[in-house]
Amino acid sequence: MSKLEWSKLLSPNRLNVKKYEETDFDARSEYQRDIDRIIFCSAFRRLQDKTQVMPLPQSDYVRSRLTHSLEVASLGRSLGNLVGKFVIKQENLKGVTKEDFGNIVAAACLAHDIGNPPFGHTGEKAIGKFYKKFFDDNIQIAGKLTEEERLDLTKFEGNAAGLRILANDHSSGRSGGLQLTYSTLGTYSKYPTGSKTSEYNNLGKFAEDRKSQSKFGFFQEEKCVFTEIAEQLGLIKITDSNNNPAWCRHPLSFLLEAADSLTYAVIDFEDGHKLGYISDSDAEQYLHSIVKRTEDKRCNTEDWSNIINKDERIGALRAKALNSLLYECFTLFKDKYEDIMIGKFDKELPDCIPSTNDLEAIKKLSKAKYFAHSSVIDIELAGFEVLGGLLEKFTDIIVEFEKTGQIKDPQNVRLLLKMAGQFAEPIKSANVSVYKKLLICSDFVSRMTDGYAMKLYKKLKGIEL
Repeated sequence: MSKLEWSKLLSPNRLNVKKYEETDFDARSEYQRDIDRIIFCSAFRRLQDKTQVMPLPQSDYVRSRLTHSLEVASLGRSLGNLVGKFVIKQENLKGVTKEDFGNIVAAACLAHDIGNPPFGHTGEKAIGKFYKKFFDDNIQIAGKLTEEERLDLTKFEGNAAGLRILANDHSSGRSGGLQLTYSTLGTYSKYPTGSKTSEYNNLGKFAEDRKSQSKFGFFQEEKCVFTEIAEQLGLIKITDSNNNPAWCRHPLSFLLEAADSLTYAVIDFEDGHKLGYISDSDAEQYLHSIVKRTEDKRCNTEDWSNIINKDERIGALRAKALNSLLYECFTLFKDKYEDIMIGKFDKELPDCIPSTNDLEAIKKLSKAKYFAHSSVIDIELAGFEVLGGLLEKFTDIIVEFEKTGQIKDPQNVRLLLKMAGQFAEPIKSANVSVYKKLLICSDFVSRMTDGYAMKLYKKLKGIEL
């Protein structure tokens, strides 16, 4: 039976570039360099004005996608260090450190939301909804795309858009995007499959409900790029199809997913309390039910009750709860290690730990009291209108070109001027497929911040100048 090998999974080699030779000027490891490349890229900075839960929040305390990503990376680094220490001993690995594991996970965590469109998951749904209608209204154009290409757009996925930014996009035009290590790119890819999956082979059927196949992680445009990543890392293929391939996850992807899921549940719950949607008593009860289960004897599970300020008290409980959940996920990873290494285990770690029911209770309360609050729903609904409206304007340019072979409509000519050259030039080219043009159009809109999307929409609609 095939088994994943850490000699391949821990690859300092970079996409489309040879490994740097070490010199006296090297202050960073290859994986630390990945962290820095992500932090300093413009797509990461744009996360500061992208929705986490509360769109366009009025409180500076509430997390944006940027602060969320930083906190996920912090938790992911800790999980990576714990797993690294365990794996190095288990496999008797030489030449690597637990910090290498931690840095790989931290880098992937920093990037995990980099492809998310404005207005969070609502933005993904808005883009997908628009393209479903677009293809219904433009049957001839739809016929120029394969089924897989149409699914890329009608099932638009932020994870695939993120890989497009990381691995196939750079303002200089160089190949390989940020040219990250294969290890970081593999860990980032929680969903190593395309938008249309094939029947699983025998390995794929190990898990009836494979979490890694619940979404997709690359567009058809990046299928060859991801195939290279998977082959470099030695990921095990779980389908026999070459048209719609899928692989098992990189083991460290489970840690990225856990860090994201725990942060999303617990820290967003804290935000709900901060905004007054979750009561003091509910916040204390739900978080303490996790804290009191901790096996970390160094953790004082009751000193939080002495804190007078209610927000600081809940903050302390949140920190203790995350500490407890982190160790529960690490313990489960160790227990399932052998199955993970052959691609047999394929579930979300937080769904299988002792505190799973407590996490589900927190999510349920957050959904009822916070996520479904009228102010959240109002702006989410506006997000459908804004993103759909922007896509309608810019895809009109593509429709005109496909029908006439040129762009002469005065409005479309001016709209092209609103797009940066990296987006506008391919749309004007007869040598670029309509699929790629539509994908570029979704790139342009999905990479906007919440604020810029709202502002541009109002300008194009003549609502404000």
